Amino acid sequence: MFAKVSAQTVLKNISIKIASDVNLNLSSSDFNVGLLTAENEGVITNCSIKAIANAPVSVLSTQEAASSYVAAIAASNSGFITNSQVSVNIKTNANLAGLVGQNSGLIASSYYKGASLENTTGTINEYVAGIAVVNSGRIYTSYVSGDTSSAGQVYYAGTANALTSSNNLAGFVYSNSGEIADCYSNIKINSGAYAAGFVFENS
Repeated sequence: MFAKVSAQTVLKNISIKIASDVNLNLSSSDFNVGLLTAENEGVITNCSIKAIANAPVSVLSTQEAASSYVAAIAASNSGFITNSQVSVNIKTNANLAGLVGQNSGLIASSYYKGASLENTTGTINEYVAGIAVVNSGRIYTSYVSGDTSSAGQVYYAGTANALTSSNNLAGFVYSNSGEIADCYSNIKINSGAYAAGFVFENS
């Protein structure tokens, strides 16, 4: 929807409903795609992105995309994302996350739930994570879950919703050098290489 959300800008109470398949075919090795915005420097609060009847989003490039990020809310966040929800299937051969590709800002009280992320890369340089691929900021009270029930499950044992990659992946954040508190991941993970249930690399 937006190429960039600038500082001092507030996006509030926005609901995106994806009613049919979305296919974006690229021939670039350097791109950033966010279903709400490519880059957020402002405030995104109380926003939701949901698919109707599991309509998927596909972002595929003909080139290796190790420096590219695809995410539901923002490919890059240096601002604030709060009280926001995502439930949409996304497939790409770039770095992929349920909420934010690269986070250096704040994510709080937000979740990715009841959907799947799939990376189809044939290389070893693109990763998948439930909330953010790279976090150098702060993530609080947020979660990833495959469960679709309103009551919630302590352990999601289903297979319909999962994080899948031919390369490395993590259930919550792939590479973390920031702060994560009061968060969890409760979703099936399928990796063709190495996987971590919560954080893959932590420094």
